[in-house]
Amino acid sequence: MKDSLMDLLPMFDSKRLEQFDQRAIKAFTIDGKLLAIPSFLDSTLLYYRRDLLQKYNLSVPRTWDELEIAALRIQNGERQAGVADFWGLQWQGAANEILTVLTYTFIASHGGGSFVNETGHVDIQNARAKAAVERVRGWITTSQITPSRIVNQHLHETKALFLYQKAAFLLDLTHISGEAHGFKPQGCDICAEMSIAVKVSYAHIPGLTWSDRATSPWYWGWAVNKYSPSMIETLRVVDYLASPQQQIFKARQ
Repeated sequence: MKDSLMDLLPMFDSKRLEQFDQRAIKAFTIDGKLLAIPSFLDSTLLYYRRDLLQKYNLSVPRTWDELEIAALRIQNGERQAGVADFWGLQWQGAANEILTVLTYTFIASHGGGSFVNETGHVDIQNARAKAAVERVRGWITTSQITPSRIVNQHLHETKALFLYQKAAFLLDLTHISGEAHGFKPQGCDICAEMSIAVKVSYAHIPGLTWSDRATSPWYWGWAVNKYSPSMIETLRVVDYLASPQQQIFKARQ
């Protein structure tokens, strides 16, 4: 793909490039060519029900152990209170790129490496990586804080249970934060008392310890096909989309 993308470096002077996240600029630069200009940054967060933590006198989990304990305690309590299909923890388990990112996060936060290290060697085959995967499997088979159907569910299905107040915690991407805070059942504005907006907050992904926490950044950007028949217009659009105003607009959506 890189051979079909235009180098955007000549479009942006160094002062303007400094306005972007330099990690994204580095990620989009290949062989000295800037093949995309950053649009927005996504990563995984731990969403949680602030009201339920208060109800069960729990703190925001900082480690995976704390998350498991809190999720199970809230799950048991809510089910005993009559919410039959309530779950402690939701995450996207279907086989796609989101699960890949989550798996990387689980393993990295256990000190299990990063699949391929900086020298190009595969480092995934180690005891800590195995322990991370076994922990996640245990959420389904042992503690059962996650439903078994999760392995067939995609992003929109897993977050729905949380948004409809049937889960205590949700591992999901940053871009749904706006949706979580503006969600009402069936979009009903008169159902303010049913809205989850005032009950949701989010925190960093836990780790094996707090110092081990990790997350996986997703860099989204605008690229240009070097063979575009409308190159002038295309470059103008990219220049506009890369403006500070558009960056702010995207961040607020």
